[in-house]
Amino acid sequence: MSTKLNLKQFQRPFVQTWWKSTQTLIKRQIKITKRLHALIILRLFQAIVLGLFAGTLFYKLGGNYNQQQMNSVRALGFVSTMSIMLINLVQLPLYMLQRPIFYKHKAQRFYRVSSYVVAHCVVNLPQTLIEAIAYTVSVYFLAGLSSTGNGAPFFQFLLLLFLVAYFGSSVFFFLSAISAIPEVGNALAGLLVSIFLLFSGFVIYPSNVPVYWKWLVHTNPIHWANVLFCKIQFANEYQDPCSSYQSQLAFCDQFPNMTVGKAYLKFYQLSEDAEKPWLPNLVLIGWTFIANFLGLLGLKKIEFTGTSQSLPSIRSSPTISNYKIKMNKSLVSKLLNILDDNDTEK
Repeated sequence: MSTKLNLKQFQRPFVQTWWKSTQTLIKRQIKITKRLHALIILRLFQAIVLGLFAGTLFYKLGGNYNQQQMNSVRALGFVSTMSIMLINLVQLPLYMLQRPIFYKHKAQRFYRVSSYVVAHCVVNLPQTLIEAIAYTVSVYFLAGLSSTGNGAPFFQFLLLLFLVAYFGSSVFFFLSAISAIPEVGNALAGLLVSIFLLFSGFVIYPSNVPVYWKWLVHTNPIHWANVLFCKIQFANEYQDPCSSYQSQLAFCDQFPNMTVGKAYLKFYQLSEDAEKPWLPNLVLIGWTFIANFLGLLGLKKIEFTGTSQSLPSIRSSPTISNYKIKMNKSLVSKLLNILDDNDTEK
């Protein structure tokens, strides 16, 4: 009976079930992560240092009814989202280093591609959360950001940075699956980051964006992250009426019946997108799922073989080829001389 069960087990496409193989891969990824403890510490150090730099640069600018300082608080949100996303760029070459082993295991049907992707997603969760906490604690109180509502804005900001960081990790995982060499992956990463930056709604007013590019603004996850940050900080913190700041704040002259925070969001064309606070989180979660799904398809459909193109190819060098020909001729002549000597001796 046991022999029949073993035969049935090995006749299946995969020896283990999906859940069992996923558990095995999660344990393996945890071991790999522990062995890279120096890199984990370095990334955590990077998050803390960037948070301290940002916090000391924007020191106590939050909560002040000054348009320049309010603009600086908005800039802090943009800097924070981009910084926490780019921390994950270091994962790109690591993913690519693990790829040959994955190809070998996939060819031998050790596990399903989906199990491999899910294992990466699960193992990245705690590391991303720790980095988001480290950055948030480092920057939030130094910058004097909103502390209303029993600290709810702090946890909303933490959740936002966690989602952005996890999205960045998923994007770089996807790029590692479709890039032949690290140089291609870095180039694609630079292109995507530039697109996120240009169409974030921070460098240009949304109303000034041409009609044919508006779709890219509204589908940009970094744009929605900035919208949510502004909603958290300005709608909750700046509750004074604009009528008290007319002639002091330019946007209050246009919207005297609003609170300062809501007038600021209206003036910078953020109020419409900020009406649904759950939507930015949903967009970030959706794009994270799409990035991981594309990574799954890339690993399933694309396989790179051969040596890295980033290394110099000896075969394609004419100088080396000529040298090889000369060396072969000299070796042949030496062999012929040895054979002639043997014949004469005989």
